[in-house]
Amino acid sequence: MAFRNNSCFLSCGHLNINHCRRANVQFAQDFIRFNYDIVSVNDPYFWESKVTEFPTGIRKYFYDNKPLAGFLVSNPDIKVFPLKILKKLVAIEIELSGEKFLMISVYCPPSEELGENMNEISTLLLRFSQEKIVILGDFNAKSSIWGPINTDKRGNIVHDLIN
Repeated sequence: MAFRNNSCFLSCGHLNINHCRRANVQFAQDFIRFNYDIVSVNDPYFWESKVTEFPTGIRKYFYDNKPLAGFLVSNPDIKVFPLKILKKLVAIEIELSGEKFLMISVYCPPSEELGENMNEISTLLLRFSQEKIVILGDFNAKSSIWGPINTDKRGNIVHDLIN
């Protein structure tokens, strides 16, 4: 996904690594090769409870112990202001070329209810309602709106948030 206006170009993406070391290593190489500015990561590989395998030039925004969501930022021109760093949800405000964005990375395990994460997101959306907002994540929700499958309860909850 890319955002572009007259003064700003932002290349960003989202990836669920599924706690796979090999995927983490490959993605670390691709991150640099494809020149991403910022990427939301879900279910990263970690060693001794910390996210590993990324070069030191990439800034990492993850919970300290066995994180499930976070951000990687490679562009040194992006100013990052961490707002909330939880195990399953990370919210940062970024600024690039005078443009501000609220960015949220969220992972909702299929074995847990969506309530806690949805409450956190709703609070952030209300607090930063005047900013450009990007939510990237894996809600483990099914909906005919974003795929050729029947909508489940979680899909309805996410759809309500979108509306």
